[in-house]
Amino acid sequence: MAIKQPETESLFIRDFKEWLSGTGRLFTSETAAGYPVFTISGDPGIRVCCIALTAWNGRHPLPAHNNPPGSHPPLVLWEDIWFRKNALVKSTLLARLGESHRIPARITQVEKIDKPAADDFLNTHHLNGACAARYRFGLFVPKKHFRFLPPQLSAPGSDRILVAVAAFAAPKTFTKGERPYKSGELIRIAGLRGTTVVGGLSKLIGQFVKAYPIDDIMTYVDREWSSGEGFSKIGFSLVAESPPINFVIDQRNYARYALHRLDNKILLEGRENLVHIANAGNLKLVRKFDRPETPAPVKPRLTGSPPYDIIFVVGPTASGKTSLAVRLAYELGGEIISLDSRQVYRRMDLGTGKDLSEYRINGSDIPYHLIDLLEPGAPYSVYEFQKDFAHAYDLLRKKNKIAIACGGSGLYIESALNHLRGLPGDEAPSVLVIGLNPSVALRRHKIEKRLTQRIEQGLIQEVQHLLDEGLPAESLIRYGLEYKYVTEFLIERITYTEMREKLEVEIIRFSKRQVTFLKKIERAGYRIQWLPPVLQ
Repeated sequence: MAIKQPETESLFIRDFKEWLSGTGRLFTSETAAGYPVFTISGDPGIRVCCIALTAWNGRHPLPAHNNPPGSHPPLVLWEDIWFRKNALVKSTLLARLGESHRIPARITQVEKIDKPAADDFLNTHHLNGACAARYRFGLFVPKKHFRFLPPQLSAPGSDRILVAVAAFAAPKTFTKGERPYKSGELIRIAGLRGTTVVGGLSKLIGQFVKAYPIDDIMTYVDREWSSGEGFSKIGFSLVAESPPINFVIDQRNYARYALHRLDNKILLEGRENLVHIANAGNLKLVRKFDRPETPAPVKPRLTGSPPYDIIFVVGPTASGKTSLAVRLAYELGGEIISLDSRQVYRRMDLGTGKDLSEYRINGSDIPYHLIDLLEPGAPYSVYEFQKDFAHAYDLLRKKNKIAIACGGSGLYIESALNHLRGLPGDEAPSVLVIGLNPSVALRRHKIEKRLTQRIEQGLIQEVQHLLDEGLPAESLIRYGLEYKYVTEFLIERITYTEMREKLEVEIIRFSKRQVTFLKKIERAGYRIQWLPPVLQ
Protein backbone atom coordinates (compact mmCIF):
# COMPACT_ATOMS: atom_id res chain seq x y z
CA MET A 1 0.00 0.00 0.00
CA ALA A 2 1.40 3.43 -0.95
CA ILE A 3 2.16 5.81 1.90
CA LYS A 4 1.38 9.49 1.44
CA GLN A 5 4.23 11.95 1.11
CA PRO A 6 4.79 13.68 4.47
CA GLU A 7 4.68 17.41 4.56
CA THR A 8 8.06 17.75 6.24
CA GLU A 9 11.30 16.63 4.66
CA SER A 10 12.35 13.17 5.80
CA LEU A 11 15.41 12.54 7.96
CA PHE A 12 16.92 10.62 5.03
CA ILE A 13 16.68 13.56 2.61
CA ARG A 14 18.00 16.01 5.21
CA ASP A 15 20.92 13.71 6.01
CA PHE A 16 21.74 13.24 2.33
CA LYS A 17 21.69 17.02 1.68
CA GLU A 18 23.89 17.68 4.70
CA TRP A 19 26.42 15.18 3.42
CA LEU A 20 26.36 16.77 -0.03
CA SER A 21 26.95 20.19 1.48
CA GLY A 22 29.85 18.79 3.48
CA THR A 23 31.57 17.57 0.32
CA GLY A 24 31.72 21.14 -0.95
CA ARG A 25 30.00 20.20 -4.20
CA LEU A 26 27.35 22.30 -5.85
CA PHE A 27 24.01 20.61 -6.37
CA THR A 28 20.49 21.39 -7.44
CA SER A 29 17.28 19.49 -6.84
CA GLU A 30 14.11 18.88 -8.79
CA THR A 31 11.17 16.49 -8.60
CA ALA A 32 10.74 13.57 -10.99
CA ALA A 33 7.91 11.04 -10.72
CA GLY A 34 7.23 12.43 -7.25
CA TYR A 35 10.77 11.95 -5.87
CA PRO A 36 13.57 14.46 -5.27
CA VAL A 37 16.37 14.18 -7.81
CA PHE A 38 19.70 15.83 -7.02
CA THR A 39 22.05 16.93 -9.79
CA ILE A 40 25.56 17.04 -8.35
CA SER A 41 28.41 18.90 -10.02
CA GLY A 42 31.55 17.01 -10.88
CA ASP A 43 33.62 15.62 -13.71
CA PRO A 44 31.46 13.89 -14.62
CA GLY A 45 28.42 15.06 -12.71
CA ILE A 46 25.73 12.65 -11.59
CA ARG A 47 22.04 12.66 -10.78
CA VAL A 48 20.67 10.83 -7.74
CA CYS A 49 17.01 10.06 -7.13
CA CYS A 50 16.40 9.64 -3.39
CA ILE A 51 13.43 7.57 -2.23
CA ALA A 52 12.35 7.82 1.39
CA LEU A 53 10.30 4.82 2.51
CA THR A 54 7.43 7.06 3.53
CA ALA A 55 7.45 8.62 0.05
CA TRP A 56 7.29 5.45 -2.04
CA ASN A 57 4.30 5.84 -4.34
CA GLY A 58 4.61 2.70 -6.42
CA ARG A 59 6.04 4.46 -9.47
CA HIS A 60 9.49 3.77 -10.82
CA PRO A 61 11.90 6.69 -10.60
CA LEU A 62 13.52 6.15 -14.02
CA PRO A 63 11.10 7.60 -16.60
CA ALA A 64 13.10 8.37 -19.73
CA HIS A 65 11.12 11.54 -20.45
CA ASN A 66 12.46 13.09 -17.25
CA ASN A 67 16.10 12.74 -18.32
CA PRO A 68 17.83 15.75 -19.91
CA PRO A 69 18.99 15.06 -23.50
CA GLY A 70 22.22 13.05 -23.58
CA SER A 71 22.12 12.24 -19.85
CA HIS A 72 21.90 8.89 -18.12
CA PRO A 73 18.96 7.92 -15.91
CA PRO A 74 19.53 9.01 -12.32
CA LEU A 75 21.04 6.66 -9.79
CA VAL A 76 18.43 5.41 -7.36
CA LEU A 77 19.18 5.64 -3.65
CA TRP A 78 16.73 4.09 -1.22
CA GLU A 79 16.52 5.17 2.39
CA ASP A 80 17.38 1.72 3.77
CA ILE A 81 20.51 1.45 1.61
CA TRP A 82 21.65 4.92 2.69
CA PHE A 83 21.44 4.17 6.40
CA ARG A 84 22.49 0.50 6.28
CA LYS A 85 25.52 0.91 4.01
CA ASN A 86 26.26 4.57 4.51
CA ALA A 87 30.05 4.57 4.15
CA LEU A 88 29.96 2.37 1.05
CA VAL A 89 27.23 4.47 -0.60
CA LYS A 90 29.20 7.66 -0.01
CA SER A 91 32.35 6.09 -1.41
CA THR A 92 30.46 4.83 -4.47
CA LEU A 93 28.91 8.20 -5.17
CA LEU A 94 32.24 10.00 -4.79
CA ALA A 95 33.82 7.50 -7.18
CA ARG A 96 31.09 8.31 -9.72
CA LEU A 97 32.05 11.96 -9.25
CA GLY A 98 35.67 11.20 -10.05
CA GLU A 99 36.90 11.08 -6.46
CA SER A 100 38.58 7.70 -6.28
CA HIS A 101 42.19 6.57 -6.33
CA ARG A 102 42.94 5.02 -9.72
CA ILE A 103 45.02 1.83 -9.77
CA PRO A 104 46.20 0.48 -13.15
CA ALA A 105 45.27 -3.17 -13.60
CA ARG A 106 48.64 -3.81 -15.30
CA ILE A 107 50.41 -3.68 -11.91
CA THR A 108 48.04 -6.23 -10.34
CA GLN A 109 48.33 -9.99 -10.16
CA VAL A 110 45.20 -12.06 -10.72
CA GLU A 111 44.71 -15.25 -8.71
CA LYS A 112 41.98 -17.63 -7.72
CA ILE A 113 40.85 -17.01 -4.13
CA ASP A 114 38.81 -19.00 -1.65
CA LYS A 115 35.24 -18.40 -0.53
CA PRO A 116 35.98 -16.81 2.89
CA ALA A 117 38.34 -14.24 1.38
CA ALA A 118 35.90 -13.39 -1.43
CA ASP A 119 32.87 -13.19 0.87
CA ASP A 120 34.67 -10.92 3.32
CA PHE A 121 35.72 -8.57 0.53
CA LEU A 122 32.29 -8.47 -1.15
CA ASN A 123 30.46 -7.92 2.14
CA THR A 124 32.70 -4.91 2.77
CA HIS A 125 32.91 -3.40 -0.71
CA HIS A 126 29.74 -4.34 -2.62
CA LEU A 127 26.28 -2.91 -1.93
CA ASN A 128 24.68 -6.37 -2.30
CA GLY A 129 27.35 -8.22 -0.31
CA ALA A 130 28.56 -11.78 -0.85
CA CYS A 131 26.88 -14.29 -3.14
CA ALA A 132 26.83 -17.99 -3.93
CA ALA A 133 29.44 -18.73 -6.59
CA ARG A 134 31.64 -21.55 -7.87
CA TYR A 135 34.78 -19.62 -8.84
CA ARG A 136 36.31 -16.48 -7.35
CA PHE A 137 39.25 -14.43 -8.61
CA GLY A 138 41.03 -11.51 -7.00
CA LEU A 139 43.37 -8.74 -8.12
CA PHE A 140 46.35 -8.18 -5.84
CA VAL A 141 48.80 -5.30 -5.77
CA PRO A 142 52.24 -6.71 -4.82
CA LYS A 143 54.46 -4.91 -2.34
CA LYS A 144 56.79 -3.59 -5.04
CA HIS A 145 53.87 -1.53 -6.40
CA PHE A 146 52.48 -0.19 -3.11
CA ARG A 147 53.48 3.30 -4.30
CA PHE A 148 50.45 3.20 -6.59
CA LEU A 149 48.11 2.89 -3.60
CA PRO A 150 46.69 5.70 -1.47
CA PRO A 151 48.63 6.19 1.80
CA GLN A 152 45.78 4.89 3.98
CA LEU A 153 46.05 1.49 2.30
CA SER A 154 49.65 0.90 3.31
CA ALA A 155 49.89 -2.36 5.22
CA PRO A 156 53.24 -2.76 7.00
CA GLY A 157 54.38 -6.36 6.92
CA SER A 158 52.06 -7.33 4.06
CA ASP A 159 53.41 -8.64 0.77
CA ARG A 160 50.31 -7.69 -1.22
CA ILE A 161 46.86 -6.11 -0.96
CA LEU A 162 43.60 -7.38 -2.47
CA VAL A 163 41.98 -4.57 -4.48
CA ALA A 164 39.21 -6.25 -6.51
CA VAL A 165 37.17 -9.46 -6.51
CA ALA A 166 34.96 -11.16 -9.08
CA ALA A 167 32.67 -14.14 -8.44
CA PHE A 168 31.54 -16.46 -11.23
CA ALA A 169 29.01 -19.27 -11.58
CA ALA A 170 30.07 -22.64 -12.98
CA PRO A 171 29.80 -22.55 -16.80
CA LYS A 172 26.78 -24.34 -18.24
CA THR A 173 27.04 -26.48 -21.36
CA PHE A 174 24.21 -27.09 -23.81
CA THR A 175 23.87 -27.95 -27.47
CA LYS A 176 23.69 -25.14 -30.01
CA GLY A 177 23.46 -26.26 -33.59
CA GLU A 178 25.62 -29.37 -33.80
CA ARG A 179 28.23 -28.49 -31.23
CA PRO A 180 28.45 -28.05 -27.47
CA TYR A 181 28.03 -24.45 -26.36
CA LYS A 182 29.36 -23.26 -23.01
CA SER A 183 28.08 -20.15 -21.24
CA GLY A 184 29.54 -18.49 -18.13
CA GLU A 185 28.16 -15.91 -15.73
CA LEU A 186 29.75 -13.09 -13.79
CA ILE A 187 27.69 -12.82 -10.61
CA ARG A 188 29.46 -10.12 -8.65
CA ILE A 189 32.42 -7.75 -9.03
CA ALA A 190 33.70 -5.15 -6.58
CA GLY A 191 36.72 -2.94 -6.10
CA LEU A 192 38.31 -1.74 -2.91
CA ARG A 193 36.31 1.13 -1.47
CA GLY A 194 37.75 4.49 -2.47
CA THR A 195 39.65 3.06 -5.44
CA THR A 196 39.07 2.26 -9.10
CA VAL A 197 41.10 -0.48 -10.75
CA VAL A 198 41.42 0.77 -14.32
CA GLY A 199 41.08 -2.27 -16.57
CA GLY A 200 40.26 -4.55 -13.64
CA LEU A 201 36.99 -5.80 -15.09
CA SER A 202 38.68 -6.95 -18.31
CA LYS A 203 41.54 -8.60 -16.45
CA LEU A 204 39.29 -10.59 -14.12
CA ILE A 205 36.99 -11.76 -16.89
CA GLY A 206 39.99 -12.57 -19.06
CA GLN A 207 41.46 -14.81 -16.37
CA PHE A 208 38.16 -16.65 -15.92
CA VAL A 209 37.82 -17.24 -19.66
CA LYS A 210 41.43 -18.44 -19.83
CA ALA A 211 40.86 -20.91 -17.00
CA TYR A 212 37.45 -22.09 -18.22
CA PRO A 213 37.09 -21.56 -22.00
CA ILE A 214 33.54 -20.50 -22.86
CA ASP A 215 31.52 -19.28 -25.82
CA ASP A 216 29.94 -16.37 -24.00
CA ILE A 217 29.62 -14.79 -20.58
CA MET A 218 26.58 -13.00 -19.23
CA THR A 219 25.99 -10.72 -16.29
CA TYR A 220 23.18 -8.72 -14.76
CA VAL A 221 23.56 -5.10 -13.72
CA ASP A 222 21.29 -3.26 -11.33
CA ARG A 223 19.42 -0.61 -13.33
CA GLU A 224 19.25 1.58 -10.26
CA TRP A 225 23.04 1.97 -10.19
CA SER A 226 24.25 1.27 -13.72
CA SER A 227 23.37 1.57 -17.38
CA GLY A 228 25.97 -1.09 -18.22
CA GLU A 229 28.31 1.40 -19.88
CA GLY A 230 31.44 -0.09 -18.32
CA PHE A 231 30.55 -3.52 -19.67
CA SER A 232 29.66 -2.15 -23.11
CA LYS A 233 33.18 -0.72 -23.43
CA ILE A 234 34.69 -4.22 -23.20
CA GLY A 235 32.35 -5.93 -25.65
CA PHE A 236 29.12 -6.69 -23.76
CA SER A 237 25.77 -6.12 -25.44
CA LEU A 238 22.34 -5.59 -23.92
CA VAL A 239 20.13 -8.63 -24.64
CA ALA A 240 17.24 -8.30 -22.17
CA GLU A 241 15.72 -6.32 -19.33
CA SER A 242 14.35 -8.17 -16.31
CA PRO A 243 11.18 -6.92 -14.58
CA PRO A 244 11.22 -5.18 -11.20
CA ILE A 245 11.72 -7.33 -8.10
CA ASN A 246 9.43 -6.88 -5.10
CA PHE A 247 10.96 -6.38 -1.65
CA VAL A 248 9.77 -5.61 1.83
CA ILE A 249 11.78 -3.38 4.16
CA ASP A 250 11.50 -3.43 7.93
CA GLN A 251 11.51 0.22 8.98
CA ARG A 252 12.81 -0.67 12.46
CA ASN A 253 16.21 -1.90 11.30
CA TYR A 254 16.17 -1.31 7.51
CA ALA A 255 16.46 -5.04 6.83
CA ARG A 256 15.51 -5.77 3.21
CA TYR A 257 13.91 -9.08 2.13
CA ALA A 258 12.95 -10.37 -1.30
CA LEU A 259 9.19 -10.82 -1.13
CA HIS A 260 9.18 -14.23 -2.83
CA ARG A 261 11.41 -15.61 -0.05
CA LEU A 262 9.17 -14.60 2.85
CA ASP A 263 6.31 -16.67 4.20
CA ASN A 264 2.93 -15.21 5.11
CA LYS A 265 3.54 -15.62 8.84
CA ILE A 266 6.47 -13.19 8.79
CA LEU A 267 4.53 -10.77 6.61
CA LEU A 268 1.56 -10.90 8.96
CA GLU A 269 3.58 -10.48 12.15
CA GLY A 270 5.56 -7.55 10.79
CA ARG A 271 2.84 -5.86 8.77
CA GLU A 272 2.89 -2.70 10.94
CA ASN A 273 6.59 -2.13 10.21
CA LEU A 274 7.03 -3.43 6.66
CA VAL A 275 7.09 -1.26 3.56
CA HIS A 276 6.51 -3.01 0.22
CA ILE A 277 8.66 -1.67 -2.64
CA ALA A 278 9.75 -2.68 -6.14
CA ASN A 279 13.15 -1.96 -7.60
CA ALA A 280 13.88 -1.03 -11.21
CA GLY A 281 14.94 -4.52 -12.32
CA ASN A 282 18.15 -5.53 -14.05
CA LEU A 283 19.84 -5.33 -17.43
CA LYS A 284 21.12 -8.59 -18.90
CA LEU A 285 24.38 -8.17 -20.80
CA VAL A 286 26.28 -10.79 -22.83
CA ARG A 287 29.74 -10.89 -24.36
CA LYS A 288 30.58 -13.55 -26.94
CA PHE A 289 33.95 -15.11 -27.61
CA ASP A 290 35.29 -16.67 -30.78
CA ARG A 291 35.98 -20.38 -30.40
CA PRO A 292 36.88 -22.76 -33.23
CA GLU A 293 34.01 -24.87 -34.51
CA THR A 294 36.17 -27.99 -34.37
CA PRO A 295 38.53 -28.32 -31.41
CA ALA A 296 42.19 -28.68 -32.29
CA PRO A 297 43.45 -32.28 -32.05
CA VAL A 298 45.38 -31.80 -28.83
CA LYS A 299 45.14 -33.47 -25.47
CA PRO A 300 42.44 -31.73 -23.38
CA ARG A 301 44.03 -30.15 -20.37
CA LEU A 302 42.47 -28.10 -17.61
CA THR A 303 43.97 -24.64 -17.64
CA GLY A 304 44.10 -22.28 -14.72
CA SER A 305 45.59 -22.56 -11.27
CA PRO A 306 46.82 -25.08 -10.25
CA PRO A 307 47.95 -26.43 -13.66
CA TYR A 308 47.30 -30.11 -12.96
CA ASP A 309 45.24 -32.72 -14.77
CA ILE A 310 44.91 -34.82 -11.64
CA ILE A 311 45.50 -34.25 -7.93
CA PHE A 312 45.97 -37.20 -5.57
CA VAL A 313 44.97 -36.78 -1.92
CA VAL A 314 46.52 -39.65 0.04
CA GLY A 315 47.23 -40.53 3.65
CA PRO A 316 46.36 -42.90 6.47
CA THR A 317 42.84 -43.53 7.69
CA ALA A 318 41.14 -40.69 9.62
CA SER A 319 43.61 -38.11 8.28
CA GLY A 320 40.93 -35.92 6.64
CA LYS A 321 41.45 -36.99 3.01
CA THR A 322 37.79 -36.90 2.00
CA SER A 323 37.05 -33.40 3.26
CA LEU A 324 40.17 -31.99 1.57
CA ALA A 325 39.45 -33.79 -1.70
CA VAL A 326 35.84 -32.57 -1.75
CA ARG A 327 36.96 -29.00 -1.05
CA LEU A 328 39.50 -29.18 -3.90
CA ALA A 329 36.89 -30.61 -6.27
CA TYR A 330 34.45 -27.85 -5.29
CA GLU A 331 36.95 -25.01 -5.72
CA LEU A 332 38.43 -26.37 -8.97
CA GLY A 333 35.23 -27.68 -10.54
CA GLY A 334 36.57 -31.24 -10.50
CA GLU A 335 35.28 -34.70 -9.68
CA ILE A 336 36.41 -37.37 -7.21
CA ILE A 337 37.90 -40.76 -8.16
CA SER A 338 37.99 -43.10 -5.16
CA LEU A 339 41.19 -45.05 -4.46
CA ASP A 340 39.66 -47.25 -1.76
CA SER A 341 39.57 -51.03 -2.13
CA ARG A 342 36.34 -51.48 -0.15
CA GLN A 343 34.26 -48.47 -1.19
CA VAL A 344 33.48 -50.17 -4.49
CA TYR A 345 30.88 -52.28 -2.62
CA ARG A 346 27.30 -51.15 -2.14
CA ARG A 347 25.76 -50.94 1.35
CA MET A 348 29.20 -51.14 2.93
CA ASP A 349 29.18 -47.50 3.95
CA LEU A 350 30.12 -46.91 7.59
CA GLY A 351 32.73 -49.66 7.68
CA THR A 352 34.50 -48.33 4.57
CA GLY A 353 34.27 -44.66 5.58
CA LYS A 354 32.50 -43.48 2.43
CA ASP A 355 31.29 -40.33 4.21
CA LEU A 356 29.02 -39.54 1.25
CA SER A 357 27.41 -36.68 3.19
CA GLU A 358 30.70 -34.80 2.78
CA TYR A 359 30.29 -34.87 -1.00
CA ARG A 360 27.79 -32.02 -0.77
CA ILE A 361 29.27 -28.60 -0.14
CA ASN A 362 27.53 -25.21 -0.18
CA GLY A 363 24.48 -26.78 -1.80
CA SER A 364 26.50 -28.42 -4.59
CA ASP A 365 26.87 -32.19 -5.05
CA ILE A 366 30.42 -33.22 -5.94
CA PRO A 367 30.43 -36.04 -8.53
CA TYR A 368 32.40 -39.18 -7.62
CA HIS A 369 33.57 -42.36 -9.35
CA LEU A 370 34.50 -45.95 -8.35
CA ILE A 371 32.14 -45.98 -5.35
CA ASP A 372 29.19 -48.40 -5.08
CA LEU A 373 30.14 -50.41 -8.17
CA LEU A 374 29.58 -54.00 -6.95
CA GLU A 375 27.47 -56.14 -4.67
CA PRO A 376 29.21 -57.24 -1.44
CA GLY A 377 31.12 -60.47 -1.92
CA ALA A 378 31.84 -59.92 -5.61
CA PRO A 379 35.51 -60.40 -6.54
CA TYR A 380 37.52 -57.29 -7.39
CA SER A 381 41.25 -57.06 -8.04
CA VAL A 382 43.90 -54.39 -8.46
CA TYR A 383 43.94 -55.22 -12.17
CA GLU A 384 40.20 -54.57 -12.46
CA PHE A 385 40.57 -51.39 -10.44
CA GLN A 386 43.25 -50.09 -12.81
CA LYS A 387 40.95 -50.58 -15.79
CA ASP A 388 38.09 -48.80 -13.99
CA PHE A 389 40.42 -46.00 -12.91
CA ALA A 390 41.68 -45.53 -16.48
CA HIS A 391 38.09 -45.32 -17.75
CA ALA A 392 37.05 -42.77 -15.10
CA TYR A 393 40.14 -40.65 -15.69
CA ASP A 394 39.68 -40.65 -19.48
CA LEU A 395 36.05 -39.63 -19.00
CA LEU A 396 37.07 -36.60 -16.94
CA ARG A 397 39.78 -35.63 -19.44
CA LYS A 398 37.23 -35.62 -22.25
CA LYS A 399 35.00 -33.39 -20.11
CA ASN A 400 38.00 -31.12 -19.42
CA LYS A 401 37.50 -31.74 -15.70
CA ILE A 402 40.29 -31.96 -13.18
CA ALA A 403 40.36 -35.33 -11.39
CA ILE A 404 40.77 -35.49 -7.61
CA ALA A 405 41.92 -39.03 -6.74
CA CYS A 406 41.36 -39.76 -3.06
CA GLY A 407 42.01 -42.80 -0.90
CA GLY A 408 44.34 -44.73 1.33
CA SER A 409 44.59 -48.17 -0.28
CA GLY A 410 48.29 -48.33 -1.09
CA LEU A 411 48.11 -50.84 -3.96
CA TYR A 412 45.33 -48.83 -5.61
CA ILE A 413 47.26 -45.57 -5.28
CA GLU A 414 50.37 -47.20 -6.76
CA SER A 415 48.33 -48.80 -9.54
CA ALA A 416 46.76 -45.48 -10.52
CA LEU A 417 50.12 -43.68 -10.53
CA ASN A 418 51.71 -46.45 -12.59
CA HIS A 419 48.89 -46.21 -15.14
CA LEU A 420 49.42 -42.46 -15.52
CA ARG A 421 53.20 -42.85 -15.74
CA GLY A 422 52.78 -45.40 -18.53
CA LEU A 423 50.70 -43.15 -20.80
CA PRO A 424 52.33 -42.02 -24.08
CA GLY A 425 54.20 -38.71 -24.03
CA ASP A 426 51.46 -36.71 -25.74
CA GLU A 427 48.93 -38.01 -23.21
CA ALA A 428 51.09 -37.81 -20.10
CA PRO A 429 49.22 -35.79 -17.47
CA SER A 430 50.53 -33.28 -14.97
CA VAL A 431 50.15 -34.87 -11.53
CA LEU A 432 50.20 -33.47 -8.00
CA VAL A 433 50.23 -35.83 -5.01
CA ILE A 434 49.23 -34.28 -1.69
CA GLY A 435 49.92 -36.28 1.47
CA LEU A 436 48.19 -35.96 4.84
CA ASN A 437 49.92 -37.45 7.88
CA PRO A 438 48.80 -36.08 11.26
CA SER A 439 50.94 -36.71 14.31
CA VAL A 440 50.68 -40.17 15.90
CA ALA A 441 48.82 -38.76 18.91
CA LEU A 442 46.33 -36.84 16.77
CA ARG A 443 45.86 -39.79 14.45
CA ARG A 444 45.11 -42.08 17.38
CA HIS A 445 42.63 -39.57 18.81
CA LYS A 446 40.83 -39.24 15.46
CA ILE A 447 40.66 -43.01 14.99
CA GLU A 448 39.15 -43.57 18.44
CA LYS A 449 36.67 -40.72 17.99
CA ARG A 450 35.62 -41.84 14.53
CA LEU A 451 35.15 -45.45 15.61
CA THR A 452 32.85 -44.33 18.43
CA GLN A 453 30.84 -42.19 16.00
CA ARG A 454 30.44 -44.99 13.48
CA ILE A 455 29.29 -47.49 16.08
CA GLU A 456 26.74 -44.92 17.26
CA GLN A 457 25.66 -44.28 13.66
CA GLY A 458 24.90 -47.98 13.09
CA LEU A 459 28.08 -49.84 12.10
CA ILE A 460 26.97 -53.01 13.90
CA GLN A 461 23.53 -52.82 12.27
CA GLU A 462 25.16 -52.37 8.85
CA VAL A 463 27.14 -55.60 9.27
CA GLN A 464 24.07 -57.42 10.60
CA HIS A 465 22.06 -56.38 7.51
CA LEU A 466 24.77 -57.81 5.26
CA LEU A 467 24.63 -61.09 7.16
CA ASP A 468 20.83 -61.06 6.95
CA GLU A 469 21.09 -60.69 3.16
CA GLY A 470 22.90 -64.02 3.08
CA LEU A 471 26.50 -62.83 2.78
CA PRO A 472 28.65 -65.51 4.50
CA ALA A 473 30.36 -64.42 7.70
CA GLU A 474 33.75 -65.57 6.39
CA SER A 475 33.34 -63.34 3.32
CA LEU A 476 32.78 -60.32 5.54
CA ILE A 477 35.70 -61.27 7.76
CA ARG A 478 37.99 -61.26 4.69
CA TYR A 479 37.27 -57.52 4.25
CA GLY A 480 39.16 -56.97 7.51
CA LEU A 481 39.06 -54.36 10.27
CA GLU A 482 35.49 -53.19 10.99
CA TYR A 483 33.85 -56.02 9.04
CA LYS A 484 36.10 -58.68 10.55
CA TYR A 485 35.70 -57.80 14.20
CA VAL A 486 32.04 -56.70 14.11
CA THR A 487 31.19 -59.96 12.32
CA GLU A 488 33.10 -61.97 14.92
CA PHE A 489 31.14 -60.17 17.63
CA LEU A 490 27.81 -60.85 15.92
CA ILE A 491 28.55 -64.57 15.53
CA GLU A 492 29.66 -64.58 19.17
CA ARG A 493 33.32 -65.39 18.67
CA ILE A 494 34.32 -62.33 20.74
CA THR A 495 32.62 -60.01 23.21
CA TYR A 496 31.64 -56.40 22.55
CA THR A 497 34.57 -55.17 24.68
CA GLU A 498 37.01 -57.39 22.80
CA MET A 499 35.58 -56.19 19.49
CA ARG A 500 36.06 -52.56 20.47
CA GLU A 501 39.58 -53.02 21.83
CA LYS A 502 40.79 -55.13 18.89
CA LEU A 503 39.33 -52.66 16.39
CA GLU A 504 41.13 -49.68 17.90
CA VAL A 505 44.45 -51.51 18.00
CA GLU A 506 44.17 -52.92 14.47
CA ILE A 507 43.02 -49.64 12.86
CA ILE A 508 45.97 -47.84 14.47
CA ARG A 509 48.35 -50.52 13.17
CA PHE A 510 46.73 -50.32 9.75
CA SER A 511 47.27 -46.55 9.63
CA LYS A 512 50.97 -47.09 10.33
CA ARG A 513 51.19 -49.57 7.47
CA GLN A 514 49.48 -47.06 5.17
CA VAL A 515 52.14 -44.44 5.94
CA THR A 516 54.91 -47.02 5.40
CA PHE A 517 53.47 -47.92 1.99
CA LEU A 518 53.29 -44.26 0.96
CA LYS A 519 56.98 -43.89 1.86
CA LYS A 520 57.63 -46.91 -0.40
CA ILE A 521 55.77 -45.13 -3.21
CA GLU A 522 58.02 -42.09 -2.69
CA ARG A 523 61.11 -44.26 -2.96
CA ALA A 524 59.76 -45.54 -6.28
CA GLY A 525 60.08 -42.00 -7.64
CA TYR A 526 56.67 -40.46 -6.96
CA ARG A 527 56.99 -37.15 -5.15
CA ILE A 528 54.42 -36.56 -2.40
CA GLN A 529 53.83 -33.01 -1.18
CA TRP A 530 53.22 -33.60 2.54
CA LEU A 531 51.09 -30.90 4.11
CA PRO A 532 52.61 -29.37 7.24
CA PRO A 533 50.76 -30.39 10.44
CA VAL A 534 49.42 -26.84 10.89
CA LEU A 535 47.45 -27.21 7.63
CA GLN A 536 45.93 -30.60 8.48
